[in-house]
Amino acid sequence: MVFDKKAYMKIYNKGYKKKPKHKVKMKEYYKKHKETILEYGKKWKIDNEERVKIQNRIWLENNRTRHNKNIKEWDKKHPKIKKAHNKSRYIKIPKGKMCEECGKRLAVEKHHKDYDKPLEVVFLCLECHKKKYKRGG
Repeated sequence: MVFDKKAYMKIYNKGYKKKPKHKVKMKEYYKKHKETILEYGKKWKIDNEERVKIQNRIWLENNRTRHNKNIKEWDKKHPKIKKAHNKSRYIKIPKGKMCEECGKRLAVEKHHKDYDKPLEVVFLCLECHKKKYKRGG
């Protein structure tokens, strides 16, 4: 009798068509502890800021064409936002301008409340600008 490797592997792998139990358990664990895991990830990124920058730089060097493609796709999906950003590029943040949201820190970024009005921008600090996007506004 000749050993038929294909037939053997077909029988051998039959039981492995299902997802391995550990992957199912990992998904369940993630669903249960999602907030804790995300919080830990944020803390790790803050604690290892330099390492994250290096990893991002390496990724960008290895995936330049993919990155450029993603940017072009985003521009096509969001023409209003792209147009507003291009028009407001020449609006300078006045020196010494404080954040219009909190008033505690210097304004370093511009935010559009309405992309249909590209020249109407609000000057915000980095923290307040991040909060605006987390809230969806």
